[in-house]
Amino acid sequence: MLKARQQQALSDHNPIAIGIGSDDDSFNVVILDKDKKILLHACYHNQGSTREHSILSNTLISLFTSLPNAIRSHIVAISINYIPELYPKYQRYRKPTLSNEERLFTIKDSKQAQINQSLTYDRNSVLISKENPFQILHSLNYRKGSFSPEEYQLRQKADWLMGWLLNNWQWVEESNSLKWGWSIKEQSWMGWPLDKSWIRGSGDVVCTGSVIGSIATERASMLGLSDGCLIIASTNNDNAGVIANLPKNADSIVVLNNRLSLNCRVEIPLISYKIINYRLGQNWIAQGLSRAGTEVLKYIFPYKMINDLCRQIDPNIPSGIFHYPLVNKGEDFPVDHRYLVPLIEPRPISDSLYLHALLEGLANIEYAGLRKMQKLSSITLSRVVTLGHGASNSQWKSLRQRIVSVEIQNKSSIMPSTGLALLALHGFYHALDIR
Repeated sequence: MLKARQQQALSDHNPIAIGIGSDDDSFNVVILDKDKKILLHACYHNQGSTREHSILSNTLISLFTSLPNAIRSHIVAISINYIPELYPKYQRYRKPTLSNEERLFTIKDSKQAQINQSLTYDRNSVLISKENPFQILHSLNYRKGSFSPEEYQLRQKADWLMGWLLNNWQWVEESNSLKWGWSIKEQSWMGWPLDKSWIRGSGDVVCTGSVIGSIATERASMLGLSDGCLIIASTNNDNAGVIANLPKNADSIVVLNNRLSLNCRVEIPLISYKIINYRLGQNWIAQGLSRAGTEVLKYIFPYKMINDLCRQIDPNIPSGIFHYPLVNKGEDFPVDHRYLVPLIEPRPISDSLYLHALLEGLANIEYAGLRKMQKLSSITLSRVVTLGHGASNSQWKSLRQRIVSVEIQNKSSIMPSTGLALLALHGFYHALDIR
């Protein structure tokens, strides 16, 4: 029945796929036609605090109902993700519906339970302990006194939104489960005995890009979509950006966001601790994720000040200062050192020189990570494609090119939502056994 609906959609009109990348401020939408041409790119701001589940669903309803009927009637597949702010949400296992009993964790809750650590920098408290299942269970126990693990489903917002479209919260996407110990290569939870209470509430893990099923009839009616519209498992924001700019074998894709993400395309998974391997069709994307990134800059300088200071930097001249700009203690890649402390001192009198040194520090981390990737994959990189917040910074690009010694191409206009739309389109054709 499912395949018959998709065949009918294919024969009746040109299929359209939609990718939705969301965060605590807005939903970013990209719609592609069958030829992968962008038909629409739009941003829809949330209608209130996303700590309330109803805000997420209401914003999604407003998003779809605002689309022209000519587009909505042709949508055949949806892939949606969410950039998590703090904690996954939990909901009643026996009643997986939208009710007032469902709540999201807040900073206040976690502080009351004394389960989070913080780093105070420039009078700003930075939460560094996020999305830890044991902390969440601790918080539940603190709030409830006692509870049965089977009573709850632990869901990140991305998986919750996917479940809302299906009206079934059974599934979770694999990239959302990696921090909790899921191994994509082994297809199992690593390091935890299966009787751990949180595993029983974690959901069935599905692969990125897999077809989960058709949208629930009541949701389709609310959004003005056809019953046969498919829901496709999404992926995290960095991966979506990589998919939107599929790397060639000799390319590396570096995402300059809060955390520095280094990615390369490989035929078989790279076997190395702290390297994550994601499936991408018949190939794999190997990813090394540093704990250093643009996040540390935001806690040292106001955002507008960074651009002004960058104009004062000569990227061809070394700063003469060595920094390793972590936000908190511990590093994952290119070195695995859980006790590595942030090296952001000394701070020179000149703010532009200080920023120069921090950007150099990030570039040195990138260089070390790329060298490690090349050594493990036996691929000689010929180009680095840059995505993310830092991709729009021309001074940083020149500084990185001096250190990395490989051609660097910035693509600041690449939208992760485009990668999600490509996933959705591929999932639709995969359901029809069309490659």
